[in-house]
Amino acid sequence: MRAAVVTPLRGRQPREGVTLGVAAPRRRGRPKEWSETRIRRELEIFVADRHEWPSRSTFEAAFRGNLLWAVKEHGGVERWAAEFGLAVPERGKPIPRIWTEERIRSELESFLGDRKTWPTGMEFGAADKRGLFRAIAEGHGTAYWAREMGIALVGRQERLAPLSDAEALEESRAVVARHGRLLGASKLRELGHSRLASYVQARGGSAQFAREQGWPERRRADAERLAA
Repeated sequence: MRAAVVTPLRGRQPREGVTLGVAAPRRRGRPKEWSETRIRRELEIFVADRHEWPSRSTFEAAFRGNLLWAVKEHGGVERWAAEFGLAVPERGKPIPRIWTEERIRSELESFLGDRKTWPTGMEFGAADKRGLFRAIAEGHGTAYWAREMGIALVGRQERLAPLSDAEALEESRAVVARHGRLLGASKLRELGHSRLASYVQARGGSAQFAREQGWPERRRADAERLAA
């Protein structure tokens, strides 16, 4: 049998380890450090004693937006909620008004006392204030109540405290005014807008958030700029 003749390809050669005709895997902007084992281990702690899957605001108030991101990247909320036997609340389902603002304020006044800095999640737990912690997370959030009570967020708390809707809208408008469009999450972080990046990612990404606000999307804004 005559041996096949392999003709060298002209022009650009494929990189080592790349098979012709097979698309290279997409690179994601986030580190590849979230294995399913790690997600499972951290969820075991975070959802302990819960009967329902925590809301996005609960993850954010506990500074665990990264854990929620990893959950969505590895099968989604429904998959992990089923594994831990947790019900997923229906979207838009009203939260029972057991914790009114007056009750939250009253319990915070008692719990905080003369503190100058906001307590950690572990301190809420140690004081048997898990219900208060969840009410804060599922309501206005940590940053809001820290301001209301005149308590400082420090270190990691200050850096990672989620933006309120008003704060996110104001910051994103400034980005659009400066760049002509709302940048992607990785670029936002690169430019120092880490909390805004987390905010828009939790709402479906920059493109989705821009559409909701009626702002130019990335591709359209780039096309308009090139045509000008």
